[in-house]
Amino acid sequence: MGAQADPLAGARQEIAAIKPAYIESKGWRVHVLEDKEDGCIRLFVEMPQKEKRYVLCLTCGPDMPEERPREAFVNPDNWDEEGRQFWPSGGPFRPEEHGGIVCIPGVWGFHNILHRGDPNHPPEEQGILRTLLMIQGQLDRMA
Repeated sequence: MGAQADPLAGARQEIAAIKPAYIESKGWRVHVLEDKEDGCIRLFVEMPQKEKRYVLCLTCGPDMPEERPREAFVNPDNWDEEGRQFWPSGGPFRPEEHGGIVCIPGVWGFHNILHRGDPNHPPEEQGILRTLLMIQGQLDRMA
């Protein structure tokens, strides 16, 4: 019997596209955790903003690239702890809506809540790297 296809291949491919040069130039700290229980990959990206640190957690499932990763901001000192208090406020960051969403292409909240079915924003065309760069850009503008 042949080997089964990797259900997380889409997520792995997008995460692999995050080149070390981008990580270094943006000052990001990146950690990838595969959760065997729920069959997801969690990508944690610590994103600096002058005096503050934000850690974005993208939960990538087997339906990528069509289904975009679920976004959350977590405690910079304990990445297991989520909550509104760890989110940036204003701009595209909406911690009070639907458990927290970001109005930037490439994440679950944008494609599944704010722009569901919008032909102008096909989810499979939004890679994780592009999304991270847009989120960091918004954090930089808010500083």
